[in-house]
Amino acid sequence: MIVSWHRFGVASDMLAVSKGTGHSATMRRPYYRRRSYPNPTRARISRWLRLMGTVLMMAALVVAAAYMNNKDTRTIMADGGKTVHVVDGDSFEIRNQDGSVWRVRLYGLDAPEYRQQCRDAAGSAWACGKAARASMMALLAGNGLRCDLSATDKYGRQIGTCGNARHPDVSAAQVAAGFAIATGGWGIPPYDSEQEQAKSAKRGIWAGSFDEPAVWRDMHKLAEATTGSDQAAVGVMEPPRSAKKP
Repeated sequence: MIVSWHRFGVASDMLAVSKGTGHSATMRRPYYRRRSYPNPTRARISRWLRLMGTVLMMAALVVAAAYMNNKDTRTIMADGGKTVHVVDGDSFEIRNQDGSVWRVRLYGLDAPEYRQQCRDAAGSAWACGKAARASMMALLAGNGLRCDLSATDKYGRQIGTCGNARHPDVSAAQVAAGFAIATGGWGIPPYDSEQEQAKSAKRGIWAGSFDEPAVWRDMHKLAEATTGSDQAAVGVMEPPRSAKKP
């Protein structure tokens, strides 16, 4: 005889039972199923943890977005590991893997100092010094930078001209972009024509009014070699020609 305990809501194991008739029958040994009920405390903790995880993830995304918006990404590595650290709109440092450094001051121009403010056409102040450095960084970015350096100034910087495949003369490009004034030379500055182009097109600092960098330095009692700050970096491929270690 088979006895089923499922109708009573229980499960069972198989059990062989001998009847008085000599026949063996199989019946099931019952055991009761345990119903599981959710633990309210554990459920609340689980919900709380999921909520906190969501909040933390959202906070991390907000922080990451703010960081990316405020981050000043200015380092572009080139082959060979050499970098150019831009000080301001007319000077930079070439740093090599062996630790040697060439401090370079471009000839024939004078850019607004890093902290210098200019005025736009509406008379509002804007950070022309930072813009000049950003312009120089863009001009120097890429591979193949070469410099011809022929003199040393009183601050120990090498003076000369530099160029790369995109800009054969970065000094001329900086003046033409309106982020430096032409200086030097005997009589007519070497980049006078580029300056006239920038003035006519009202590019950069020529869109409004500004103090000449030398005047600004004098007003603020600052030496030219000490006004750079928060240096930016771009990649270079080759060391300058005729450069001497400072």
